Amino acid sequence: MAVSVLVVDSDRMLVDLLAHELQSKTVVVSGFTTVSEALLLLEDVQPEVVLLNPEMDSGPDLLAELRRSWPGSAIVLLKTSSDKDPLEAGIAVFLKDQPFEQLLGIIRELIGTAL
Repeated sequence: MAVSVLVVDSDRMLVDLLAHELQSKTVVVSGFTTVSEALLLLEDVQPEVVLLNPEMDSGPDLLAELRRSWPGSAIVLLKTSSDKDPLEAGIAVFLKDQPFEQLLGIIRELIGTAL
């Protein structure tokens, strides 16, 4: 069975790049550039891994919904700032200025497969 990965970021190029890098026979990627789109299709996607930019409008709302409705999902926050928010406790954070390979390494660990 394939692992479902949800990517939510306002940067379309980043969403497309992650989808391209992660998509495989064992990984299904759903990418969105708005929180409203992601919320509408969250039930259909049923994510096991979520890559989310919490700095987007309504990003904290999506994070709260994920924690409430999908408590088993592994979440990685895609951020431009290392500032901490109490809502982010216990969640992996990837700063966007870090090497992309580091993010792929975090995701590999979460889904337990070679990408």
